[in-house]
Amino acid sequence: MKRILYRLLFAAVMAACIPAVSSAAPGDGQAGSLDTLRREVKGIRKILAALPRLSGYGQVGYQYETNRGGVEGADASTFMVKRVRLIMTGDISKVFEYKMQLEGNSTSRGSDSKALISMQDWYFKAKICPALQIWAGQFPIPLTIENYDISPGTLETPDFSAAINKMVCRNAVSGILTYGRDIGLQATGGFLWREGYSILDYNLCVYNGAQMNSADDNQAKDIVARLTVRPMRDLRISGSVNWGEYPNAKYGKYIPMTRYAVGAWYDSDGVMVRGEYAHAGADTGFGEKGTARVDEHMYYVIAGYKIRGKYMPLLRYDVFDCKRNTCLGGAGKQQDFLVGFLWTPLTRLKVQADYTLSTYDANRNSAADFGTRSGSKLQLMVIGYF
Repeated sequence: MKRILYRLLFAAVMAACIPAVSSAAPGDGQAGSLDTLRREVKGIRKILAALPRLSGYGQVGYQYETNRGGVEGADASTFMVKRVRLIMTGDISKVFEYKMQLEGNSTSRGSDSKALISMQDWYFKAKICPALQIWAGQFPIPLTIENYDISPGTLETPDFSAAINKMVCRNAVSGILTYGRDIGLQATGGFLWREGYSILDYNLCVYNGAQMNSADDNQAKDIVARLTVRPMRDLRISGSVNWGEYPNAKYGKYIPMTRYAVGAWYDSDGVMVRGEYAHAGADTGFGEKGTARVDEHMYYVIAGYKIRGKYMPLLRYDVFDCKRNTCLGGAGKQQDFLVGFLWTPLTRLKVQADYTLSTYDANRNSAADFGTRSGSKLQLMVIGYF
């Protein structure tokens, strides 16, 4: 967008000024005209630098489901606008910049059935030095590789893994959906720089822990610490941990919960492999009657092979294993087997085709988050970028 505006304005300036320069007599007059032209072009560049940069993408397609959530007969067939995102970024100065990201989709509606637009990101960033940047506002929390380093626009499949949907985007004690984002402060940076990337990156984040676009509902704050090592450009290894306290109506008190994740991501011109393990746990007194206990495990492995930079067949194995959750009253295991294909015919266009077979086991406890029947999902999605 900035390049287009620059070219249009520059062409207009040149069209207006070049005739004057050409018709001027040689000598001081022509030199003065050139100086005027340079000053005007410099002024235009300053104006363009102050304007926000607009970008974004839209994801539309078709989805067919059978036995959704393991419940027999819970079938659906729908065309959908999975998401549309508008991204605005800009520089306030050489040190400070900002980002705003808005999203709308087919299921985002209010009580009056009118479409809603949600604020995904809004934060200021102070780029003090390569080893220290300060973020303030709402942004993705640095927990897991998929939640922080990957967006829906860069994800290989239409949906994130269970490590995101069940662990990062859902609080195992309060039950609220955070969508992987929250409001707070973050310090981040890199060390040992090598040809455009840093070997060691860190994140230290303090945030509400309540919900996206919401004020906090208790006095405690969440803390996330993360370290990422990149021994080579194509490989990153990451570990993160989250400490927090959350209210629960059943137990009537704040319950401490810890989440952690470890994973690795190798992404070269030919091969892409990523895997992560995550755990959420809470325990207010082991063995006591009425004790709040959470023991949830999530892991996935995804692999793909890039063919001529345009085609990539994909396989993913994804597991959410809730061994116990007295706070939300459920337990069970979900396994997803995904076969997919990613086609990039143009730089600004991607086509995703995925089939997922899901199996459910809700027999561990009488209460369960889902049913016991196998389900399936077929998705055909197109993403266009601007």
